[in-house]
Amino acid sequence: MALLETLLLAVGLSLDTFSVAAGFGCGQKSCPPRVSLRMAAVFGLAHIIAILGGWLLGALVSGPLGVLDHWLAFGLLAYVGFKMLQSGLGPAEHAAAHLDVRHLPTLGMLGVATALDALAVGASLALVGQDPLPLALITGTVVFVLVMAGVSLGRKVGTAFGHRAAIAGGLVLLAIGLRILLSG
Repeated sequence: MALLETLLLAVGLSLDTFSVAAGFGCGQKSCPPRVSLRMAAVFGLAHIIAILGGWLLGALVSGPLGVLDHWLAFGLLAYVGFKMLQSGLGPAEHAAAHLDVRHLPTLGMLGVATALDALAVGASLALVGQDPLPLALITGTVVFVLVMAGVSLGRKVGTAFGHRAAIAGGLVLLAIGLRILLSG
């Protein structure tokens, strides 16, 4: 996968965490830096683990399903992309603003929830024979940066970007899925 595609995919996977972080930031009058740092680290690590774990799962099924690999990769990316579009086009709800992310179990739950799409993308990488490590590391870094920015911006501008971020992320995933399908 080319560097530009890797970056676009990393950003697409990271935009849901930006929305959660911005939603959390909207509900905060102040947020100590250690809370933002912990949130960014947990979300970034969750995405790295999800991409690598998804790749391992995808590698396990790629042998028996090899003739369908491009269709499966497209299906996974299309599903996640459409879910992100649905989320972005739905009502403006920021449940994360009401969750206490200072508690590690809550933060872990949010990290896992935002990384489920990365698990599917990791599986799709295995199905098309791509190395997951570059995407995992770049996505973890992008997630970290966007969570830090999301909390800060969320406090300043409210929910203005939440839906747009989900829509953009969904469109990026759909475009990459279509490219995989057409190249197969």
